Amino acid sequence: MADPQCQPIRRAYPQTNLQLFNQLQQEGYSTADAILIRNVYELATQLYAGYFIASGREQIAHLVGTAGILSSLHVSAEVVAAGLIHNVYTNGDFGVPGQSISTAKRRQIIQAVGQDVEKYIHGFYALTSNRNVWSSVFEDIDKIDPVIRLAGLILISEQFEHRLNDGGLKRYAKNVDENGPVMVEIALKLGFPLLADQIRTILTSPPPCDSVLWGLIAAINGDRSRWIPPASSRRRVTVIVWMAINRGLRLAARSKAASRLIRLARNVRSVG
Repeated sequence: MADPQCQPIRRAYPQTNLQLFNQLQQEGYSTADAILIRNVYELATQLYAGYFIASGREQIAHLVGTAGILSSLHVSAEVVAAGLIHNVYTNGDFGVPGQSISTAKRRQIIQAVGQDVEKYIHGFYALTSNRNVWSSVFEDIDKIDPVIRLAGLILISEQFEHRLNDGGLKRYAKNVDENGPVMVEIALKLGFPLLADQIRTILTSPPPCDSVLWGLIAAINGDRSRWIPPASSRRRVTVIVWMAINRGLRLAARSKAASRLIRLARNVRSVG
């Protein structure tokens, strides 16, 4: 029986690319805007392949949801696009070890999506690198650089999206639950009262524990995201080393056999 103190929270924001494109059209974004965001989505499918949030949701769904929240606020297409790969420097798979920003990574993103999108992604990275972001960076928000202000909006939107869809996990619930009042104040100062109202509502609403979904999420052990590569890509180091050794042995055997054949031919020719 459902707990009378609990109620479901409606998840109205997109979770797939097609849902996002439909929302963009409904919100009045141009075809050029939609093409930019589609191209960024294609990049996201490459850089986040196999990435799952601890709740079991694909990371790409969170990214789409964040972009959906931003598009509902009618910000520029560049900001929506940045929201679609907002944490790429720490969570994207660039094929190299390490989860941090680098000149090579920035260059790759700029080449793929342009400087006007990347600057917000870089701003998001700068904000999230500050442990006291809520208390210090936004202390005097009216004087902050416009790019950082919008990067802050991306941060609020992605935290809110996590709270909506991964709120059954403490890691994603506490960020908004603890910093929600500050986020509401910042959203209002940035000129987005609708987002402020939605955050305020989720802070005062009972948790969505009257559903099977809540029980399933609550039963998940751990709160760490994970990569799940396809089986065809799971070549362990030992297997790769063994394959290299085996190939080397075959090449060596072939070379020895060839040497013997050459010597035999020479001997036959000398006897003849």
